[in-house]
Amino acid sequence: MTERIRLDGLDPARRYSVRVRDEVGSAKWLGGITPGWLGKEAVDVPGSVLTDVGLQLPTLWPMQALIVHATALP
Repeated sequence: MTERIRLDGLDPARRYSVRVRDEVGSAKWLGGITPGWLGKEAVDVPGSVLTDVGLQLPTLWPMQALIVHATALP
C-alpha cells in the first residue's frame, strides 16, 4: 500500500471538492485496489481530512502520476 498524500495549506474548517485531472492522460495503477475517493466524479471532503489524514493513493506503474485538484466549496 502506498502512502497517503496530505494537502497542506488548506483550511481545515472548509469542505473541498476533490477530483483527479486526466486531461494529459489517465494514470495506470497496479492491481485491482482503487481507493474509494478515486472515481470519475469529484468527491466532497472536509479540509481537516485532506490536511491531517490525507488521500490514499493507488500503487502507480512506473512513470505514472496523478494530478489531484481540490476546490474550496462555498
